[in-house]
Amino acid sequence: MLLRLYRAFELLLKAHLSTAKREATDDFVRVLTGLAMTALAFVFMVFALMLAHAGAIFAFEHFFSRGYGVAIGAVGGTDFAIGATLLLIARAKISAPVLVETRATLTKVAKVFVP
Repeated sequence: MLLRLYRAFELLLKAHLSTAKREATDDFVRVLTGLAMTALAFVFMVFALMLAHAGAIFAFEHFFSRGYGVAIGAVGGTDFAIGATLLLIARAKISAPVLVETRATLTKVAKVFVP
């Protein structure tokens, strides 16, 4: 009887560890992807502001003749919108719950052992 209980506990522990490893790998990839997207967003925002502003401002002013102030605002607003969108996507990836199945399994196991 004791051996059967030990084997059942061992099987439960192996299943839990397998799920935990899979979840940890999935969560690591998700967080790493989110961080990479955050870095990409910042790089994009910096390069967009440094390299494209002069040409875009001149082009905007040339086509619409509203003045350089309006051209600067339009180009800067567009760059900010693109960067903010990338940051929101990165935040959504990073803020998802971690180890969902593992935590649920641990809660079930705890309820079995602690009434």
